[in-house]
Amino acid sequence: MSITIKKIVALCNTSRGTVDRVINNRGNVNAELKKKILSVMEEYEYEPNVTAKALSNSRKKQTIGVVINSLENSFYDEVSKGINDAASEVSSYGVKIEIRQIKGYSAIEQHKEICKLEKLGINGLIITPIQDSLIVDKIQDLKEKGIPTALINADLEKCDRLVLVSTNNERSGRVAADMVTIASNQNGRIAIVTGSFNNLGHSKRVEGFVDVIQNSEKSLEIVSILENDDDNEKSYTLVKNLLEKEDLDIIYFSAAGVRGGIRAIEESQKPVKAVTMDESDVVKEYVAKGIILATVTQQPYEQGYKPIKIMANYLVLGTKPLKTKVHTINKIKVKNSNW
Repeated sequence: MSITIKKIVALCNTSRGTVDRVINNRGNVNAELKKKILSVMEEYEYEPNVTAKALSNSRKKQTIGVVINSLENSFYDEVSKGINDAASEVSSYGVKIEIRQIKGYSAIEQHKEICKLEKLGINGLIITPIQDSLIVDKIQDLKEKGIPTALINADLEKCDRLVLVSTNNERSGRVAADMVTIASNQNGRIAIVTGSFNNLGHSKRVEGFVDVIQNSEKSLEIVSILENDDDNEKSYTLVKNLLEKEDLDIIYFSAAGVRGGIRAIEESQKPVKAVTMDESDVVKEYVAKGIILATVTQQPYEQGYKPIKIMANYLVLGTKPLKTKVHTINKIKVKNSNW
């Protein structure tokens, strides 16, 4: 725990009882004071002391199921580290993590893995969601059975979830567009390569990016928007074919598949630059080479770590998250950044 209740009481000049009511969402707290307490808790990343309370309930084991789209997607390397570190911490008070990995954005495949975890007897579910009624309906079905769901990296429309831990995806797209605008001459031709519009996070990044570009004072044109399913080979083929037909200045990669797309740029020998998401090894490599001008990061480790801790607190203590949306921080990284 990075801050104690005693410290929160001192910083907010209030009583322990008031802070306790805010933590447990029991009401009867002045709105302005509540906002101040929540702000301090967020700034110092307060977490309830689960271990002491959980020990008395140690006979009741809890299992959290996790389904992530991590196969052949380097973004999830850090997400997985966060999940595993949190899993190690919560295991001390009787919480077990069952992880299932899938590739791409098939709602049928994701639904299949969720159903397997349900049969296993999970008490909570964490997923990187695919925007499909099959998944939304399944989450609602699980909630009615007393099994809550937390989401990583992207939200779901019309979904009754416990919490979302993600970057602000629309803002990520807008920040990337700012980088493109700064790097562009008065005129510029741009393409967008995203993962899948079945991922609401990817959709929001594209929406934010397009809005900024279309409202720029420069004459910037978005030539094409392509989906690569976070697959490097598909990304390579799409970008290769596009560059054979179009002269471009910048490509915005709003998700994974960067290595394949950059390979196509290099082979074309055209002076095309890129702006990307995340700070994977391949992104760092091509930022150093000057092909990627800038990347917008989103703290993938925190997106893996925080949902496990939030879900464990909820299952063991019944402690609801202070916020239903937890946004991780965007940072811009360029060649001379401190990586």
